[in-house]
Amino acid sequence: MGVLERLFGKGGEESQQTPDELHAFALKQTGNPEEALRCLTKALGIDPERPDIWLDKGNVLHILGSDKEAMRCYDRALDIDARFYQAWCNKGNLLFASERYQEARECYDKALEIKPADEKAKQGKRDAWYNQANAALRAKRLEEAIEAYDRALEVDTRFCEAWANKAAAFGGLGRHREAIESYDAALEINPSDRLAQEGKRIAQSFLEGEK
Repeated sequence: MGVLERLFGKGGEESQQTPDELHAFALKQTGNPEEALRCLTKALGIDPERPDIWLDKGNVLHILGSDKEAMRCYDRALDIDARFYQAWCNKGNLLFASERYQEARECYDKALEIKPADEKAKQGKRDAWYNQANAALRAKRLEEAIEAYDRALEVDTRFCEAWANKAAAFGGLGRHREAIESYDAALEINPSDRLAQEGKRIAQSFLEGEK
């Protein structure tokens, strides 16, 4: 008997199958997310206490563009297993994509409690702080932007773009000496960064004009 016949029976009749069989079959449907979703939904109908299957159902729903439903699946996985690292990461990624940076950071923090050395979660947390800072910078909330850049730099001290944008925020506040220090930090990481070079030159000219 073939795989499909064993899973779904001959002639469309339902056959007995385990959640593991349905889950494994769904994971092979890389080009057919609708069929994968059907298998995962059926598996959860048999055993709704499987966080790994809820996670993969959320992933498939995300592929299909149903992010709200995907979020519910990740939440269900975490209701079952609050230490499910990948569910925290995937939930954080969805929140990040929706520009809900604070909530995304909270998810990455949870992931890092489980796997403190995980680089993907660290990068997600760093980027969430960075994007929140950029949003504050665009809105001219400069003190808030500087604080958020600092939090990104706590995660990654060699984040050149964060140093340069922090310098721009200092410049907007007229704190040109601190701007130069931040531009210097950016240029130490990437000496060829032309925006940082130009920003430092402008900050120096303002500082000289204050003398």
